[in-house]
Amino acid sequence: METMSQCLRAWMEAEEISATALAGRLGCRSKTTVLRLLHGKSGAGSCRQLYERLRPGLSLDWQLRFERAVRAEETGPARYGVLEALERRLFRPGEDPPLPGSAWPIPPFVTRGQIILLGRCGEQAWVEGWLSLPDIGVTQYLTENELLTAPSALPALIGRVAELRYQAVLVRGDGPNALPWNTAFFTADGRAYLLYWDGEKASWLGLPGGADSLRRLLSGLEKAGLTPLYRFDQLKNGSDYMEFTEKAYRMERNRAALILKPTPGMQMMPAEAVKQSFQDFLSLNLEPISAARDTLFRTYEKRVRNFFERKKPTRMILSSAAMLEFARTGVMTDQFFACRPFTAAEREQAILALRRFACQPQASLSFRDGPAWPVSMEAYEGAGALFYPSVTNYQSESQSYRELFLPGQAFYALMEQLMSLLLSETDAPDPGETFDRLASLCK
Repeated sequence: METMSQCLRAWMEAEEISATALAGRLGCRSKTTVLRLLHGKSGAGSCRQLYERLRPGLSLDWQLRFERAVRAEETGPARYGVLEALERRLFRPGEDPPLPGSAWPIPPFVTRGQIILLGRCGEQAWVEGWLSLPDIGVTQYLTENELLTAPSALPALIGRVAELRYQAVLVRGDGPNALPWNTAFFTADGRAYLLYWDGEKASWLGLPGGADSLRRLLSGLEKAGLTPLYRFDQLKNGSDYMEFTEKAYRMERNRAALILKPTPGMQMMPAEAVKQSFQDFLSLNLEPISAARDTLFRTYEKRVRNFFERKKPTRMILSSAAMLEFARTGVMTDQFFACRPFTAAEREQAILALRRFACQPQASLSFRDGPAWPVSMEAYEGAGALFYPSVTNYQSESQSYRELFLPGQAFYALMEQLMSLLLSETDAPDPGETFDRLASLCK
């Protein structure tokens, strides 16, 4: 994360301009204002004012860099660090900083079992070390505050959305006081061990009573209130999909929405086009969901009406590259397995519907350059934030699927700040030109 003072200093060095000369260019009576900014002693308002005065003479790259630095000051360094880590995980996962190391050992006798982590115990490299062993599972208990304030915590959960041997559980409040937070347990074959760290080295201490003793110890967590954060790792039959779609509708219904997807979801497509695609597929394939199709489509139609008949604000970012691919092929990045590719006429209909949607006063639709990002995000006011693979067919028998759902307004507010950060970028492609190009590909 770059602060305003760091950004300003870098720009001044690149331009070979002194504080005195910059003060003169800005019309300041002295260089004190510039020096205060350079030493990080100015408030967010002063940072914004200086940037606005500099902006007309800045290149596009520097405008973007200064805008991010100002937002870091306005948001606060700690919060901005979380947002920056989220943005990197979603769009630049290959640029994640190296995982911090850990001196905590994996016992040599371990071949299978379960690790239980209370809090952010062990940092990420240690968790990944356990998951590298094929017969080890990891369950981690985390508080809302840990997920909202530790830059690496939430990106780590997003990165493990497809790792079924890793489970995360949200603990209400700050966790029970009686438990030793930020520690680890290991259990296998009725035995249980506590990780002991003396500040220099770690060792595993056997718990008297073994796994039963550990279960009694962890029962205090249940009293505090627990919410599993991953869900829907098995989508196979009609009842699975009915629960899936009904839960989605309840989450989406009449709520302000933030949507970050390479291509639109099924509920963002014209209902008749999806219905025909669904029916054509089922007419040629014998699928377990066939018996539930009428119920599924009734719920789906409610989701479509909720999306297009806007009563609450919706901000959405799509991938221009993924949308161009959809316009050419009729296949979305997360095309439902029981839908055939959309015809040229259906694709054009969908693109025109999105264009009309973007013109609504309650709607904002932007495109983002670059390749499609690997994880999609949806957040709904008062409900929470949802993360899931961007490329999926929603069928567990042919492709693994799992989603991460973070309940509560605090996570929606975090995603709202992230969306504002993303929409502040000045290099986004023009929506009108992008829609014109998409429509032309469907002719």
